[in-house]
Amino acid sequence: MKETQNGIAYYKPIVRDSIVYSIDKVRISFQLICSVSLQLRNEPDSIQNFFDYIQLKSDEETLYRKIVFERIYTHQRNKLCIHVAIFFSDNSTGKGFIEFNPNKVFQSPKAIYEIQNFLNACESVSIDRYDLAIDIPCEMSSIFPRKGRKKMMLFISSPNNYTVYWGERNKVGFAKLYDKSEQCGLSSSITRLEITLGNPEGTTWEHELMNAIPPVYIPADIITNDSEPKLSSPEKVILILSRLLMKNEIDRILLFNILGRLKDKNRRNVIQNLLLSGYKQFSPDIQMISQVTAQFVNEIRGQNIKSA
Repeated sequence: MKETQNGIAYYKPIVRDSIVYSIDKVRISFQLICSVSLQLRNEPDSIQNFFDYIQLKSDEETLYRKIVFERIYTHQRNKLCIHVAIFFSDNSTGKGFIEFNPNKVFQSPKAIYEIQNFLNACESVSIDRYDLAIDIPCEMSSIFPRKGRKKMMLFISSPNNYTVYWGERNKVGFAKLYDKSEQCGLSSSITRLEITLGNPEGTTWEHELMNAIPPVYIPADIITNDSEPKLSSPEKVILILSRLLMKNEIDRILLFNILGRLKDKNRRNVIQNLLLSGYKQFSPDIQMISQVTAQFVNEIRGQNIKSA
C-alpha cells in the first residue's frame, strides 16, 4: 500500500510524468460453490466464515431471495466499507457481486485477506466494471473539457467548484472530471479524471477504453506560437472576447458549446484552435492503464477470475 505526498491514499498506484494511475472502485460478480451457497441460503450468518463482523444491511431483503451485507473496516480513523450482495433463484447456486474501493479498502490488510478468501470460495468470478482514476497535477481551472461524441453535463457546486460528466453514470464508458484538491482539502492542485471500464479480460476492453477517454485539454509543456490565420473583423472580436471570457472556468465550457453550433466548420475550427493555443489534448498512457489494471486483477484473482 502507498500514500503519495499529495495526501491522497492509493493502493499500488503507477506514476508516470507526475500523473498517478490507480483503481478507485470495483464491482465484481461471482457464483458461489454449491456447498457455500446452500449454507448461506439457510444460514445467512455463515458469511462470517469469510468476513468478520459483517452485518446484514436489511433483514427484509432476505424475503426476496436477496441478501446484502455490509463490512466496515477502520484505518487511521477512517471507515472503509464493502458491500456483498447475494441472490438466490429457485434451486440454483447463489450469485451476486461485491463492491468496494481498493484505494481505500485495501489500506486494511484484513480487508485484502477477507476479500481474497471469499473470492477463492467462488466457482467463478468476473469484474463487471471498475473506475480508473487518473490524477493530473493541475488546477481544474486550467483544464479545458470538451463535449466530444457523448452527452456532456456540467454540475456547478459553486462559482469555483464544478464537475463535468460524459455519458451515463454507472455504465461502462462513463467519465467524470473534478477537483480532487477541493474534495480532499489538499494544498496541492490535483484534478481527477475517472473513467468507468468493463471487464479487463473481455475482448472489448481496449475498445471501451479508447471510446471512454473524453476530450480534455491541459496546458502544454511547450507553447508554440504559430502565425494566426487571417481573420475577418467579426472573428477577431469573437476571439478577443472569448479569451477574456475564458478566464472564468465555467463560462468557457459554455463558450465551446456555443462555438460548436457554428455552421461553418472550417471557421469554427480556426477560432477553437486559436483559443486552445498553448494547450494539448490529454492522452492517458495506455500502457500504464493496462499495467495498473493487470496488477489489480492479479491481486484479487486467485485462479478464479474469468472472462465474462
